[in-house]
Amino acid sequence: MKIKITKPGIYGAEGEIPVGTTMSVKDAPKGWAGRYEEVSLTETFTAPAVIDDARAELLAAAAMEIAADAFNAEGVPDVRALNAELTEDAPKFTAAERDALWPGVAAEVTLARG
Repeated sequence: MKIKITKPGIYGAEGEIPVGTTMSVKDAPKGWAGRYEEVSLTETFTAPAVIDDARAELLAAAAMEIAADAFNAEGVPDVRALNAELTEDAPKFTAAERDALWPGVAAEVTLARG
């Protein structure tokens, strides 16, 4: 089952999970009732028409610094790990923004990480 966090107050091992984060879970999380919604497996994200080059560069830089185990099986970096690399004044990445920007920097990051 795939869910999307819709309200704050959901915590994982690395702190609060940002609203808008989607994740796969085995069963419906009972303690999270009212703070998530089930996402259709056919639902898709439409990337914005304009890609912010500065944000893409920041994403790539953060992805080069995180641990190898912070990438999922498809090679996409965990949003919480990326955000942990940002300065306090930098806006945090959302899963949607990461998903929109990642295809443009994935090859560069993969090559640089070896």
